Amino acid sequence: MDDITLTGATKGELTGSGLTRTLNISNITVENSETLSIEITNPSGFTISGSPQTAVVYRAPYVGLEYQGGIIAYIFQAADTDKYVAGETHGLIAATTDQSDGIVWITGTGESGYPNTITGTGIGTTSPEIGTGYDNTLAMKAQERYIGGAAQVCTDYSVTKGINVYNDWFLPSYNELLKLYENRVIIGGFFSNDDPYLGSYWSSTESGSSTVRIKHFSGNSITHTSKYIPNVRVRAVRYF
Repeated sequence: MDDITLTGATKGELTGSGLTRTLNISNITVENSETLSIEITNPSGFTISGSPQTAVVYRAPYVGLEYQGGIIAYIFQAADTDKYVAGETHGLIAATTDQSDGIVWITGTGESGYPNTITGTGIGTTSPEIGTGYDNTLAMKAQERYIGGAAQVCTDYSVTKGINVYNDWFLPSYNELLKLYENRVIIGGFFSNDDPYLGSYWSSTESGSSTVRIKHFSGNSITHTSKYIPNVRVRAVRYF
């Protein structure tokens, strides 16, 4: 055991006999996607080949883990039929900060060509379900005479981590937004205010031709509002 040097974890018990031995390793201390290294010094009378051995260590994803440009907000479950894959771990990542502290849901040119007026026509195809926020966001941006708003600040958002660029963010569906609310303390950075709108966040789910589902993050019971309201907040998400 004294001939084994372990970097990035705690050396446990060495078991086995003959040419095959097993070393128990615990308390891995290296960061996610960093390297764990094991080096064995040749014991007296023996030669050890293939030392040191290194391996990149990845933590199993969990809610609250900093991951791929944000914080894991939710792990898909079997009931999430559109996104759940048996035997694999996928979920929802929330941006670490708000992308807007107050913005209308959508803007577009009016019937007579006036710029920056609200697009009041209903999309009609947006869904509240988990796994639909990305498609909802695309549907918002595909609406005739679209200019910008809550969807745009999400799709404009980009995070660079090392050589990786994460630029596939979107406005969460209503049920995805509820998962952010349920795990808001672990995710962090959400705004708290008793005002029914200042403390609320947009979803990408319509509740009518001119109204949208929202969630108040300080406990107010408001669940939807007009697309015209300019002071509802935005927190972008992405899938992994």
